[in-house]
Amino acid sequence: MMGKKIIFINPPTMDSAYRELRRFAFIVAPMGMAYIASYLESKNITVDIIDCDALGLDIAATTQILKKEKPKYVGLMAMTATMEIAKEMIQEVRRYIPETVIILGGVHGTALPKRTLEEIPQLDVVVMGEGEHTTYELIKTMASDAKLEELLKVKGICFRYDGKIYENQRRPYISDLDSLPFPARHLLPMDVYEGSGWFRWILGFVKPFTSIFTSRGCPFNCNFCAAHIMCGRKVRYRSVDQVMEEIDYLKETYNIKILTFQDDTFTLNKERAIIICRELIKRDYKLFMTCGTRVDLVDEELLGYMKKAGFEWIFFGVESGNQEILKRCNKNTSLDQIKRAFYLTNKAGIGTHAGMILGHIGETKETAMETIRFLLELMPDYAALPTMIPFPGSKAWDYCLENDIPLPQKWNDFGMVNSIPIAVNPGLNSKTLLKLRDKAILQYYANPKRLWKLFSDKRYNKKLLLHDHIYNSYALILRKIRQTQKLMER
Repeated sequence: MMGKKIIFINPPTMDSAYRELRRFAFIVAPMGMAYIASYLESKNITVDIIDCDALGLDIAATTQILKKEKPKYVGLMAMTATMEIAKEMIQEVRRYIPETVIILGGVHGTALPKRTLEEIPQLDVVVMGEGEHTTYELIKTMASDAKLEELLKVKGICFRYDGKIYENQRRPYISDLDSLPFPARHLLPMDVYEGSGWFRWILGFVKPFTSIFTSRGCPFNCNFCAAHIMCGRKVRYRSVDQVMEEIDYLKETYNIKILTFQDDTFTLNKERAIIICRELIKRDYKLFMTCGTRVDLVDEELLGYMKKAGFEWIFFGVESGNQEILKRCNKNTSLDQIKRAFYLTNKAGIGTHAGMILGHIGETKETAMETIRFLLELMPDYAALPTMIPFPGSKAWDYCLENDIPLPQKWNDFGMVNSIPIAVNPGLNSKTLLKLRDKAILQYYANPKRLWKLFSDKRYNKKLLLHDHIYNSYALILRKIRQTQKLMER
């Protein structure tokens, strides 16, 4: 006797990805799954979601739940760095529920659908790209004991049939985002999700928290990014009315206090962003909000509206402090634009979060040092300092394959926090990249100028600032020890 039609699993990845540094990571609801779940519910398909990290479940505990529920379909999502964990979960699901159909979605499977099915014999189907329409059509087709001819008509899937793998035509992106119901947050433990640790510095708390998408797609062409393979390069917007209706719902239903806009580039359409800010100002929800955007897509007027609306942090993808590297990675921004964006954001009273990458294609030790010096010149409130990862689906991945650059054999070595850096340039091996990243971290986080900026800022709680910086130092030391051991074992 089969139970629920489909159960989605968000595998337990936080400890593997962040370890001691998870205190500063978001615990974000799996919005992709929640969107697909709500769409399936609108088609009268019974759905559930198990978010393992949020619920504190490991693989063994999760498979025991699935064994009891006996769903006809099990769906998972995974990124490249979490594929090893997803594989282990899939193997356990197959072991305990041999008759279930196992479906995988996400950016990794979308980039490498056939390879993913080859590497995981227990996996039945990969859903490529946006999953709402594809997953529904797949379930509807399989419900009638579909033969190969019917499955070949389902756009957006790569599947196994009688031991052979078939990759179908990709499905067009969903043009009318307003046609999708709100994500199925009622299937999630909404009281568990948390904003990043630095939200404590202003608020003293990190929840109630959730995220929202107001658009899909990214028109830019950065060579290190693979986001476009999921939602395309043409940006599709939800109507402002529907966005505000969802925010109203989040405030009324969950009393959300912290809200992150997960759009690839929230301020891409300046006028639309201002309209959303005006609507937020009218409502006066006193939400604490954050978003990500580019340095060439903010100005004084827009930032003024954002501050009044409740935006307290903006993540900027700075990427490099060397103009030639910025050009080579197709960022198409200038150092002057970066400096002006940070100046205007600081002037508006909004916190700045800079994303800087070391080890870009074409990077040298000298250009990496320029990036470190530029970071110290910008002196953002917070900084992410990963090394470049050639993710499947990105132009950097293609570059490595075309130039026979060795890549890690295990997918979990494509992580951004605890993995050994991947060297793609002569003269910048993993050991050198680690040293450069350690130098950047030390010179930035322990910089007297930064510490004075933070501890003299009236917005920030000094006790929490001190506590988090001490803990962060401890976590980074542990990471350094662990990564040094990994290098020695090579």
